[in-house]
Amino acid sequence: KDLEDIIEKSTGLAGASEEFWKMDAEAAHEDREARRKMSYESEATPHIMKEIRHVRLDKTEAFMLSLEIPKNLVIQGGNIVLKEIDAMFEAEAAGAPYETAPAEDIEKDSRLKGVSELIHQLCDAVENRENGAWRDIPEKIWIDTMKCYPRFIKEHRRSYGTDGFDRYFWTTRQRDAKLFRIGALEYEMAVKEDGQKVIDLHIPSDVVLDPEALDLSVSEARAFFRTYFPEWADVPMECGSWLLSPRLKELLPETSRILMFQRAFDIYETDLEDASALEWVFYVAGGQRLTFRPEDLPENTSLQKKLKTLYLEGVNPGEARGTLKRPFNS
Repeated sequence: KDLEDIIEKSTGLAGASEEFWKMDAEAAHEDREARRKMSYESEATPHIMKEIRHVRLDKTEAFMLSLEIPKNLVIQGGNIVLKEIDAMFEAEAAGAPYETAPAEDIEKDSRLKGVSELIHQLCDAVENRENGAWRDIPEKIWIDTMKCYPRFIKEHRRSYGTDGFDRYFWTTRQRDAKLFRIGALEYEMAVKEDGQKVIDLHIPSDVVLDPEALDLSVSEARAFFRTYFPEWADVPMECGSWLLSPRLKELLPETSRILMFQRAFDIYETDLEDASALEWVFYVAGGQRLTFRPEDLPENTSLQKKLKTLYLEGVNPGEARGTLKRPFNS
């Protein structure tokens, strides 16, 4: 009793009445039935849905922090979604439809839109991990794939100088378990316009083009697809990237790891006007391409120096697409 008094005085919270925690079996059964019946009343639905959404958001925020996503983005995005949850609750309690259009401040501020999308996508990804397409995928592949989110935030900071997220158009693939990070590379299950299935290889910005690591990644990916998506086990692997551009052969030595990467593919399509190397070599993001000046590009690496000569001449490095035909270590 003394302990109860101390707790009540220090917290301002009173303990539950004995009738709730000293029930006989019959009273406990009746209480459970009453609570169950209450939860199925139509008036209770908005409250239940609000609680479910709060729990889902809590799980997502904890997961984001475990991925080392900056806390300021987690808090900012969580506050945006909390407001949406409150608005949904009020609409559902009133029996009115709720429109999920972004708030005016989000509509005007692309950075806020990115943060909102970040939370929503990861909420869906966490749900997919528990009950959807991600449920049976190995934990390491799940975590390695989800690390694209903090990686893209770092890339945003590198280009713009601030934390943000502007790749939400791309990360629906990771959210929905259509793209997987397996070792060094990412693998996307894609279908071409003619209906042909292909596995698209993507090169994460943090990868080291080590031939043995690349071959191991491909081998592990084939085993992964045989186990979890057998209908994709033997479809062709393709890659479209500035790393495959034929113009690089004119700039780089034969011993270059980039040319080693190229030699594993049979090229069937080129686009010499593509400027995507600006982002991956010089960190000039898509939103900065119209205002950058070639003379201001950095020259911190030999690759930057060589590609800068092209841009100073008004020439883009370009890109190409090819089918993986040979080991990287060959």
